[in-house]
Amino acid sequence: INAIIGYATLLLDGIYGDLGDQQTMGVERTHRAAKHLLELVNDVLDLSKIEAGKFEVAVQPTTFPGLVEDLFVTVRPLADEHGCTLTLEHDGPGLTLETDPRRVRQILLNLLSNAIKFGAGRPIAVTVARRAEGGVTIAVRDAGEGIAPEDLPRVFDEFVQLDRGGALPEAASGTGLGLPISKRLATLLGGTLDAESVRGEGSTFRLTLPAVAPTRRDAGEGEAATDGSA
Repeated sequence: INAIIGYATLLLDGIYGDLGDQQTMGVERTHRAAKHLLELVNDVLDLSKIEAGKFEVAVQPTTFPGLVEDLFVTVRPLADEHGCTLTLEHDGPGLTLETDPRRVRQILLNLLSNAIKFGAGRPIAVTVARRAEGGVTIAVRDAGEGIAPEDLPRVFDEFVQLDRGGALPEAASGTGLGLPISKRLATLLGGTLDAESVRGEGSTFRLTLPAVAPTRRDAGEGEAATDGSA
């Protein structure tokens, strides 16, 4: 898959000569399809590792809101493409948690990407707040068309792609695994991920993280307990 993406990129960059309009369109579709397939393979692998209890969690000091500010740099081009503005609110710098920054970024990148794609070009607000009992709550709020009440309970189900207010198929494409994986990652980190939405007003996804993430053994036991109670 990576080879297909690589060669398609070279063709689009004109390395092998100029392409006609129809050729460009065909190569662009190939490029998008290959990237989508790669995302699907990676998501399935992540989900399989989580279910098998073999997902690596590397706990280390992680500072907020610095992690979110760094992530804004990554997603800003996508936000600009969709005409969204990103704002960050926090109740003071320098909050340090013992968690896995890579996995937190993975969760928040998914939430921000979804907010941008389904936010109808309206502002997206991220709030970072300290929790009274320790840890942090990070809320990602968009002002898109929202999720229907009957669909909201299914938003974290595998391979489910919900109607999000008639978004364009191109914008709405995805594997249907980003949110389920994000929720499981939040559990592995000792936290939670939930959603609320009002049709016509937007959606808020809220990630909570403890001050200290559990060890890998504890995370695995918690995940197993969660699976057994479902």
